[in-house]
Amino acid sequence: QRARAFEAYIADLYGERKLIKVQAIPLHPVLSDPAYHRTLVGAKPVGDRYLTVGAVDLVKLADGTWHVLENHFTMPFGISY
Repeated sequence: QRARAFEAYIADLYGERKLIKVQAIPLHPVLSDPAYHRTLVGAKPVGDRYLTVGAVDLVKLADGTWHVLENHFTMPFGISY
């Protein structure tokens, strides 16, 4: 679910930008982020997927509940090897 939500978020920011249009997220933090590439707005990724590699670190607490410790949706070092 988390990966699908993140994929939808990225697809929107580089596609229709509905989240920005309805002011669900502010424009300035998106445009000022060095990881955001304006030149890719409207570009279609291969296979229609922006997120190709992802992982989520889960921890089980003493009470038995699970929590997400960290998201890893960036390109991991060494994947090209």
